[in-house]
Amino acid sequence: PAPFNISRQLGELQQLRKRADQFRNSLKTVLTEQTLVVKRFFNTLVAEARRLYKQIRRETQRWPQEALLPIMQHTLEQKQMLELQIRRLKELASTAKDTRSQMKRIQMMVTDIRTQIDEADAISRKLRRPPPQAAGQKVVNLPGARPA
Repeated sequence: PAPFNISRQLGELQQLRKRADQFRNSLKTVLTEQTLVVKRFFNTLVAEARRLYKQIRRETQRWPQEALLPIMQHTLEQKQMLELQIRRLKELASTAKDTRSQMKRIQMMVTDIRTQIDEADAISRKLRRPPPQAAGQKVVNLPGARPA
């Protein structure tokens, strides 16, 4: 941030002092009526001093806001980045949960498929058995049938 600077107003205060000294030390001031001179001097001096102090006050109120603005912007950016990271982490957690449930389903499917493969292998082995060799051998034995 820009440094706090009221040197211009301080310079104007110095000029005000010089003008006040010139006003007090001028011959015209000595020759005029004193009450009028004092009132005029006081009014002029007070009006200028008030104006300068108001400027200084505005500057002192404005400066902290300007000085803090970059910090506030940086803080806001950091907050936004943190919120984005939190949102990403939540999405990752949700994705991980979904992935775990999908893995369980896939494992169950793999188990079912293995069982089906084992059953298919058993059927295939039965189908590959050689046919009976002898012509007189019965292909199927029925209970209660007489032997030939």
